Amino acid sequence: MVKAPKIYFRDSGILHYLSGIESWNDLQNDICIGASWEGFVIEQIKQLMPTVLSSYFYRTHQGSASDLVLVKGNKPIACNEIKLSNASQLTRG
Repeated sequence: MVKAPKIYFRDSGILHYLSGIESWNDLQNDICIGASWEGFVIEQIKQLMPTVLSSYFYRTHQGSASDLVLVKGNKPIACNEIKLSNASQLTRG
């Protein structure tokens, strides 16, 4: 496991403002669209999850990763990969 934090903008409005995105068309043509979606999904999950759960990002030295791991105590209970795509594909993660 790699001990390096991943930073998520949980407020997509701030991310869009800082990136100069003013419309849906701007967002569709911007490289931050995936990060925007990840942050939005994580924010929605965090608002609904019980306080006994903690959330983490997980990545190995080989490059496998998971965007959101939900942990209760020391036990992982859910692993989520978040992608913005019309056609999902299996990846290293």
